[in-house]
Amino acid sequence: MEMDRRTFARLLASAAALGGVSALMGCQGREAKPEAEVPLPTAGGAARKPVSTARYTGPETWVRSVPGVGPYVSLTFDDGPHPVNTPRLLDLLAREGVLATFFLIGKNVEAYPAVAQRIVAEGHEVGNHTWSHPDLMLLSDERVAGEVEKCQTVIREVTGRTGTLFRPPYGSFSRTRGAWLKGTYGLTTVMWSVDPQDWRLPGASVVAQRMLGAVHQGAILLAHDIHAPTIEAMRTVVPGLKSRGYECLTTSGLLARGAMS
Repeated sequence: MEMDRRTFARLLASAAALGGVSALMGCQGREAKPEAEVPLPTAGGAARKPVSTARYTGPETWVRSVPGVGPYVSLTFDDGPHPVNTPRLLDLLAREGVLATFFLIGKNVEAYPAVAQRIVAEGHEVGNHTWSHPDLMLLSDERVAGEVEKCQTVIREVTGRTGTLFRPPYGSFSRTRGAWLKGTYGLTTVMWSVDPQDWRLPGASVVAQRMLGAVHQGAILLAHDIHAPTIEAMRTVVPGLKSRGYECLTTSGLLARGAMS
């Protein structure tokens, strides 16, 4: 029987003892620096000021979708930035006039800072996806805090933005830790309501069919911009969403619109 992604990750991860929440509750986040107002490179190499995007700071600690919001959805991409696939995706989104949310791995931001800067410069949202993509439920409280803080710091230093959204690798997290995350760092944990399982590499057409077949109002769609077939699938998905009457917003934009509904 084929094991699921989370089980596979846990078999590969070190058998760290699970920690209680008491240490987490006592952790203090680093003081956020003001957002940088510095020129960032665009796709053409020119420099311009970062585009102002919505940053959700509402009370929710944990979301999967935004019911009752109307014909709006949010495309989200995990595990980047990737030096080749992410720029290809950004080109596509720019042509379509669509914004998305990118949940970035900290060490990839450090490795490919120009790609991370381009994401922000073109108006997209960036979120925290930990520093090294571990299964957080296998880590102690202190190590979870370190993963979150290190990623938050590098995103701020590279892009000049302090994100307000967090996505746990593999969706492996607890609501108790989600509440701590909100209270300590102001981060809302964002899961998803549409998952094409593109990480299994089923092919671009299958990914597109799964996403368009399951989309609904207020959906948060999960994908991974590290996979070339996923980028190819977006050539069908984005126009398909538009033809169905959906408007793509950043996740913060979707949450803000939901709060106004």
